[in-house]
Amino acid sequence: MNSIKEQSEHTVPAAPEPPRRSSAERLGSVLGPLILILFVGLYVVLRGFPPREQIGDGLHIGVMNNGRTVVGQILAADAERTGKGGPSVWPSVGKYDSANAFFSELLAKEIISCVSWVMLAGGGVEAAESLDGLKRHGNAWSVLAGAGGAHPATPVLWTRNLRGLRPEDFAGADPKRPRPWGDRLASEEEPFRDRLVILVRRDGRAETIRAGDLSDATFLGGATNDPAAFEVLEALKDPAQESDTEPHAESAETSK
Repeated sequence: MNSIKEQSEHTVPAAPEPPRRSSAERLGSVLGPLILILFVGLYVVLRGFPPREQIGDGLHIGVMNNGRTVVGQILAADAERTGKGGPSVWPSVGKYDSANAFFSELLAKEIISCVSWVMLAGGGVEAAESLDGLKRHGNAWSVLAGAGGAHPATPVLWTRNLRGLRPEDFAGADPKRPRPWGDRLASEEEPFRDRLVILVRRDGRAETIRAGDLSDATFLGGATNDPAAFEVLEALKDPAQESDTEPHAESAETSK
């Protein structure tokens, strides 16, 4: 009993009181993590911010994806048709007078699926009101006729703001002596005006080339071809631009 009583009467020393922090120290402990979170958040936002051409051109990614889909559908339909001994789906030389005419027939005959005339617009090019309207306007893409046997890297679709291409431009390029093509981008032509061009190659790859990087070498991507097998089918300008000077008229005559 005495031992129990002695233990109960034993006084346990109190823990030392922690030193008081100043107001500045307390404020720093709150603001420090907050500032760190803000900096990390800002870094993440800036890393995810889209490139300049995506900001200025709105539907940049959508236009590129649509072009890739169109070529992918043509490749699939062409493989099926030629595998059965039929004619190629790619436009033949001398058959069409514009890219609009080719696409209109392609969709009207339902040769390709999962593609509508609306998908051929974008990036500032207003879609046609109907398939029949596509014959006259609402198409953002120029096409290379005769591309069925082209080198896999050959551009077969490109946005119509790149004007004045001729069959001989597809013969090849010297990557050590590239010829700048930035001045071929029409400043008044949608989509993307003189900022960039989107293209889709014969093998289905889609690319964006900025004006400062555009040359015969970057456009062709190593492709070499016999230009006699090709014809350039440019997209028709929209009605609001019909009064503009046609910079490709002379090249179109030359290509015939």
